[in-house]
Amino acid sequence: TKGEANPTSAKKTRNKIYKTCGYIIIACLLVLFLIFINKSLKELLESYKPIFVLETIILWAFGFSWLVKGGVILKD
Repeated sequence: TKGEANPTSAKKTRNKIYKTCGYIIIACLLVLFLIFINKSLKELLESYKPIFVLETIILWAFGFSWLVKGGVILKD
């Protein structure tokens, strides 16, 4: 929270979770971008359905951070 001099350990843990989920989302988006601009990579990975897999990972990361922010997981 803005203005708190000493955040609790739970707050620090939540902040780490938010950052980790954000990094996961950014990494997946970058991989998706690379797949779209590189035709040979797209053809190589086509059988693994990379768009579906990476979008699923993005949604799970977002959903987990949402549950943490909503207090369902790791509330004070």
